[in-house]
Amino acid sequence: YEFSLGERSCFFAYLSALPPPEILQLPILWTAQERSALLAGSHLQQMVSQVRLTILQQWQRLVSDIFTKYPALFPPNEYLTSEKFLWAHALVLSRGLPFGEDMALIPGLDLANHQAGSVNCCSIGVTGGDETPVTAQWQLDELQGEPLAILTAGRAHEEGEQVFIDYGEAGWRSSWEMLHTYGFVPGDLPEQWMKSGGRPICFDGVHATDPLMQQKRAVLVALGADEEAVHGQWLDLKPSAAASVSMAPLLRLAHISAHSHPELANSLASWSADPQSLWKQLQQPIGPRNEEQVALQVRKACQEALRQLPPAEDIAAAANELDASDESDVSVSALRAQLAARVVLGERYALEVCIATWERVAVIENKD
Repeated sequence: YEFSLGERSCFFAYLSALPPPEILQLPILWTAQERSALLAGSHLQQMVSQVRLTILQQWQRLVSDIFTKYPALFPPNEYLTSEKFLWAHALVLSRGLPFGEDMALIPGLDLANHQAGSVNCCSIGVTGGDETPVTAQWQLDELQGEPLAILTAGRAHEEGEQVFIDYGEAGWRSSWEMLHTYGFVPGDLPEQWMKSGGRPICFDGVHATDPLMQQKRAVLVALGADEEAVHGQWLDLKPSAAASVSMAPLLRLAHISAHSHPELANSLASWSADPQSLWKQLQQPIGPRNEEQVALQVRKACQEALRQLPPAEDIAAAANELDASDESDVSVSALRAQLAARVVLGERYALEVCIATWERVAVIENKD
């Protein structure tokens, strides 16, 4: 709407500086054909389609409930279209900063580009006066005083030096999330963007027919989880040994039975198991049979996800650096193919690391 006002908008100068849709590479702006071809097998394909569907449903409600009822305020124009509505969402997604519970476009702060490991950061702060130190928080209800959006320099900068921030906050965001949110994949070298790979995957928890279902649910609830946690765990699986075993405690609990672990099963059945002690015990293997079942379940889930992805050799070439002296010479289709390939290869790598980790577990258990 503000775009449609042109120079009459008080935000005209700021809006004029925002990138046009053809510059943004967020997958919600890709065509259906691009998403289907480039993201085949990736969880991003279904996720982005669902996000687009939700946005377009919101647009339809705006058209039917607002625009058609107030045509004088919202006359048809080049900006009041579903395509521009998607673009507006892409702008907020890629440039917005959390201000309390809402995302906000904050002119100035949203100019900061990404650099992995940057010591500078954005936050919400307050000041009670000229002599009151600024305190940084993210939740408005934790603050007292006038709220401010702040870019804090973690070190001294030279005059004219660009001030970066870390969009991924030291690597906790996987490459798929960076592409979905910001339209790029971190890293220039294969080892960098492979390391930032990740694959969201769900590991089933306690089976509904487990005779100890209620007791196992009670253990998790006592530890602070909600009641649904017993059914499984979603993880953004990262390519590391630690991430590859992070689901193990829940799965070990799920596979406890009277046959495999009579003592633990009896303590659960009698409601005498101490949740804290049991959870501590589950941080390590509790027996060969149990660990074999966990390893089988994890490998099966990862292998199924891996089968959905294209072979690495089919997309490796697209992931490499594009042959162009000027970024402006690179076609949008080639750039999107590169970004998608790097995400998919990162997903494959995360799954392969997890499978290899649990294959080693199986070998050790068999030796024992």
